[in-house]
Amino acid sequence: MAVLQIPDWLDEPEWRQRWQDRHSWVAISIHPHLEYIQNRVLRALTPEAPPIAGIGEEAFPLEGLHDERPLFRGGEKSEAKFKELYEIMYEDASRFIDFGKLDMLVSSQFDLVRPVR
Repeated sequence: MAVLQIPDWLDEPEWRQRWQDRHSWVAISIHPHLEYIQNRVLRALTPEAPPIAGIGEEAFPLEGLHDERPLFRGGEKSEAKFKELYEIMYEDASRFIDFGKLDMLVSSQFDLVRPVR
């Protein structure tokens, strides 16, 4: 999960366009997501809250937990492909993320099923 703020060098409409329009397609084409969700934060609930503008949720295959190469299509088979895709992703994310203000959280997701009686 990525907690995003709008960098000082962008206004809100341009930031949103770069994240939700361009970056969506870059991320979907590069990563083998199980799930990709972009949540816009419209307002703070408390006066002290940081200026959070969005929360990105990405679910990846378990193989990527300890080795990031499987998180890039073809990266698990070729170090050169992994590096190429990593650079594309980093360059695109740099267009709308101030990495000094980025908060990242690793979490798990479980599907709970009730037994049939």
